[in-house]
Amino acid sequence: MQKFRLGFLAAILLCSQLHCATLGAVFIVGSPVNGTKASIGTGIGFAGDMAIAVKIGSLGGVVYGLTSALTLLFILGISVIDSDLDREMEYAAYPKSSQGRLLQKFIGTARTTLLVLEPPSHSSYGNEKLEKQIYASFDEFGYFRLISSEKRVDLILTGSWNEIRNRGKVIGKETGSELILHVKVLPYSSGCGVEPIQDTLCEAGRLSAQQDKFCPKRPTAYRFSKIPIEAKLLNIETGESIIAASRDASFKNFTTIGNLNCPAELPEAWKAVINESAEKILSEISPRMKETSFPRPITKDPNPEVEEILKDGYEELRGEIPNYRKALLKWQEADKISGGKSDGALINIGLYYIHIGVFDTAIRLFLQAEKLEGPNHKLARILRKKIEEENRN
Repeated sequence: MQKFRLGFLAAILLCSQLHCATLGAVFIVGSPVNGTKASIGTGIGFAGDMAIAVKIGSLGGVVYGLTSALTLLFILGISVIDSDLDREMEYAAYPKSSQGRLLQKFIGTARTTLLVLEPPSHSSYGNEKLEKQIYASFDEFGYFRLISSEKRVDLILTGSWNEIRNRGKVIGKETGSELILHVKVLPYSSGCGVEPIQDTLCEAGRLSAQQDKFCPKRPTAYRFSKIPIEAKLLNIETGESIIAASRDASFKNFTTIGNLNCPAELPEAWKAVINESAEKILSEISPRMKETSFPRPITKDPNPEVEEILKDGYEELRGEIPNYRKALLKWQEADKISGGKSDGALINIGLYYIHIGVFDTAIRLFLQAEKLEGPNHKLARILRKKIEEENRN
């Protein structure tokens, strides 16, 4: 049960031109427990060139606000601002283009993805080191929840694309995957070059001495490292696949300015190149992840059986790795048991669809929850309007 504190807000209207004064009242209810705030208005009208509202009673005498220029404000009913909306939630943001819509259709609700690295033929690669970096880079920049095939000792794979395509459903069942990301690293190359570089020491001296001295660019040697990468993404359920590649990503390590001797390759070169390639590839086959404020899932319901299942769904998100898919199945079960009458179940399912970037479905579910006029119908309305706004941007 929430505890509330009650204060009294008096609104005093001063109309200098009309020589009138009007007094109205609003109760302010605040929750010291979780920060939930609500204002309950009995109906207050303001008209005139100045209106001053002053907090009195238990909240103390404080100037509350000032409005100007012939305003007309009429407040009726209850407005609620729920502090739970301050919670950050990740969601998938697809490009608002035909390509983005096709990508969203291709991925659907799938997210759990098996990463398979085809064994490279190039002798320069250390397979274990390469696999770890590929996994780290694709995990950092992508939407997918990755499972490394290398860590599945029970999974016997050659790593070829033909095998993935032909055995996709079997592999998916064995690993619990919905998608398979097949990565192929092409032959690595490294070499030297020379590029004119601004002489920063000369430039710093010129600026400190406030001189008009000309500082020419000086030829400087560098070593480049290039690792081309190809990736194919398979949707296990549909059998469809898409392809993306990064062939030009490279890392340049410059020597000291003016030095024409080629420098050695830096240890971080591989990481930098693979990161750049992964980010480019994922921009074509994966939505971007963004954050916005949303409430935590609903765990209360008038029906005890439904409430218990709502709580079970929420628990699926509280582990080290939140399992949105299992949470969805619980909330769908709660919706079924309630006969579609649980606004909490509908809101939670809507939150899942926001998470995977399917805004149209989320809006429809929030509207459905709103029309039930249950205990969470105002929250459903707030969420619907918020997502409609996000969808327009």
